[in-house]
Amino acid sequence: MSSEELEQVWNSIKSEARALADCEPMLASFFHATLLKHENLGSALSYMLANKLATPIMPAIAVREVVEEAYKSDNQMIVSAARDILAVRLRDPGGR
Repeated sequence: MSSEELEQVWNSIKSEARALADCEPMLASFFHATLLKHENLGSALSYMLANKLATPIMPAIAVREVVEEAYKSDNQMIVSAARDILAVRLRDPGGR
């Protein structure tokens, strides 16, 4: 997947999130925190993963640093995530 294709996936996700935030004001802050405030897919994924994996011993900020370092060492993880997102969109009848 080229960087342009990755950017297209990210732009599509952000576009849908903007539309949903406009239609659902109660969820707007969620869409902004998880997607719209992030510059790229990797940033959004690291934010979400960190918040899911955080514990009192390992706070989200520390988990996010680990995840971002992993992404820097192997960008294919983000590409794989983008491919997975595209596959779900293509195969899931509810996602069309």
